Amino acid sequence: METAPFVAPARYTASMSLSYQSFAKDSRVPRLSTMGAQGHQQMITRVRTNPGAPALALGWRIALLTVGLAFCLPLQAQGDASSDARLHAQRAELEAAARKAEQEVAQAGSNAGLRSRKQAEASALRERLRDGDFGVGDRIYVEMRGAEQPFADTVTVRAGRTITIGTLPEISLQGVLRSELEPHLKREVARYVREPQVTALSFVRVSVLGAIGKQGFYTFPADILLTDALMQSGGMREDTDVDKIAVKRGDREIISQEEARRAIRDGRTLDQLDIRAGDEITVGKKREFNWGTALRVLGVVSSLAWLTIRLTRR
Repeated sequence: METAPFVAPARYTASMSLSYQSFAKDSRVPRLSTMGAQGHQQMITRVRTNPGAPALALGWRIALLTVGLAFCLPLQAQGDASSDARLHAQRAELEAAARKAEQEVAQAGSNAGLRSRKQAEASALRERLRDGDFGVGDRIYVEMRGAEQPFADTVTVRAGRTITIGTLPEISLQGVLRSELEPHLKREVARYVREPQVTALSFVRVSVLGAIGKQGFYTFPADILLTDALMQSGGMREDTDVDKIAVKRGDREIISQEEARRAIRDGRTLDQLDIRAGDEITVGKKREFNWGTALRVLGVVSSLAWLTIRLTRR
């Protein structure tokens, strides 16, 4: 498996005054582009209609044209802070989801399967709210201006869920969600720097396996759409079955095929799906009709039918 080549995140290239050169040396990040809307629409179309190869080829031509336009069109919408916030799960939303799951546990009655699933869901939500989104080894691109020594580099979350920005003391990320990262860093940096300007972009490293254009390990921005992540992993093949996408964490399936279909339809991001570093996105293949097996089964059935007829005539 291969790792995606590094291209600087497009939504920051217009505003950042410092380069990504040091970032490129130790992390490879796929490009954010206007391909997102087109890729999302293509995936929705596949979920609904599963078109054949001609439609797939046309979709790829459109996607390639869109990528070309991304190099010359400004990405104003991606620069909007309120839009960015909506791409991340908010604390109030997670609190509401946890309460709903807990209520469903109480209402499950004798349905042990439902009760177990909702208990696990509520527990995972409460754990996320308590511990936050950042674990040891996660990477964050941080730019800080306003200090005597400006800073723009990738920082790695270390033991104790802490990061270090330049020469400043350690900053804890315990209990911090991705949607809270930038305001949290601004508050912490402001303790040492007067009126700092801080921007931050968090990444998640996952594997994309199965019937996908290019299997491998990818480092995606956490606010990327699931459909964009699949498109940037080489896109769909002729044998891709978008109804068979799931996400695993170790040996446990954390996002079922049904949940993945809803995520594609609703345009959800990796962060909104609580996809974390090390998770595995698997893409299933279409079931192929095996004529050899069918003929063998037909032969056996025919033989049994002939034998039954012979026995009944005696």
